[in-house]
Amino acid sequence: MNLAAVYRSAEREIKALLLGIDLEKFNGQDALNIQGRVLKIVAGLNVSAERWIDDDLMKSYHAGERRAKVALEILGRKPKKPAISDPRVKIKEDVYATLYRSNRSILKTTETYLSVAMLAAGELRAAQVQEFDFGNEAAAIGAMSAEAVAAGSSRGVLKRLILAHLRALVTDGNLIEINGRNYKIGKYAEMVARTEIRKAQTEATKDLCKRYDNDLVEVSDHSTDCDECEPFEGNIYSLSGAHSSYPELPESPPFHPNCKHSLLPTSDEAVSAREAYQ
Repeated sequence: MNLAAVYRSAEREIKALLLGIDLEKFNGQDALNIQGRVLKIVAGLNVSAERWIDDDLMKSYHAGERRAKVALEILGRKPKKPAISDPRVKIKEDVYATLYRSNRSILKTTETYLSVAMLAAGELRAAQVQEFDFGNEAAAIGAMSAEAVAAGSSRGVLKRLILAHLRALVTDGNLIEINGRNYKIGKYAEMVARTEIRKAQTEATKDLCKRYDNDLVEVSDHSTDCDECEPFEGNIYSLSGAHSSYPELPESPPFHPNCKHSLLPTSDEAVSAREAYQ
């Protein structure tokens, strides 16, 4: 499943609902109808998120596991410890929590937008300044109305100003708000998918290294100039922190959203052999 494509489709549908509002006729029942339709869309996103996690994300985990297993067998390692618990459970729970949070944000943003649209509709019909309590957007609409009344503008002029303002709220891509930052729905899903797939592959490598009792891992090298990745790139680390020559892995990739870095098992013998040929 292409998670980003599913979210982009939902984004288009929600935008069409919000941008299709007729301010001159918009009322509370209209707002409830739109809210109900968005609830169904978000419920569908929750189902799609679960399916993507169970299928695609777990496939990525197993791909990382196979890759690490091949590397460990090349290093001459054999499994020494049984798996104590299934690490996939926590991975699945964490990713679902991330996507569920973004889906809840879509609902919250839609509710705020509809509230502002209701106020805008009332302002347009009254064509007079009112006192609002819905934050910056309502204040902006109130200011537009005040300016229109002062300038003797028609309701048509005011309507065009308000519609342009509301349209900007949607088209600027702020339907998801996480930690004070706004995202387009599709872009956010794409970022989560890329990042969580890399994270799952990293966890698979670490889990398998523990089972094979292999302590050393190497961070992949992409010749990056990224400030967050550069301190780790190409370095060798100890998973346990007990190795005498290499420091403990301070942080696991991905080091930031959309990060391409990963971990691969290595060993003292592999490092020595590589250095001998350099």
